[in-house]
Amino acid sequence: MQFHEGERAVQQRAGRAAQADKLGRGIHAEIPDVFRPFLAAQRLLIAGAADPAGALWATALSGPPGFVVARDARTLAIAARPSAGDALADAWRVGAAIGLLGIELATRRRVRVNGTLIQVEPNLSLLRAREVFGNCPRYIQARALDDGAAAPRGGAV
Repeated sequence: MQFHEGERAVQQRAGRAAQADKLGRGIHAEIPDVFRPFLAAQRLLIAGAADPAGALWATALSGPPGFVVARDARTLAIAARPSAGDALADAWRVGAAIGLLGIELATRRRVRVNGTLIQVEPNLSLLRAREVFGNCPRYIQARALDDGAAAPRGGAV
């Protein structure tokens, strides 16, 4: 899968079309086998989307390893959704364009999945992948994820 027409126009104007052609080969319409176990091992996903007014937001989704799994080559099952009151709560609906980032902070590995929500239930959402690619870890500092087990639990923030 390559870049869309608008991205190609910008790359051409910047004189970077050849570089973009090389990078574009890493964008897949399906979830590569190598990414599936990585996604299933994650406890944190960053989700981004536009709210009903068109404003862009990002939120964290979390769960135990396995809360996100590839059901097949194009479908991610996510056993989490934005909480009530979250800026993305109203945007998390069937037909919404969603961008997901699975990131392993300790190793800086990350995978992007852009797609469309095709099912939204209270405890399960299905995302149909459109673009799947690994991101460069260049600007990510390695960190340890603290699951907050000892931290007091509060209400909605």
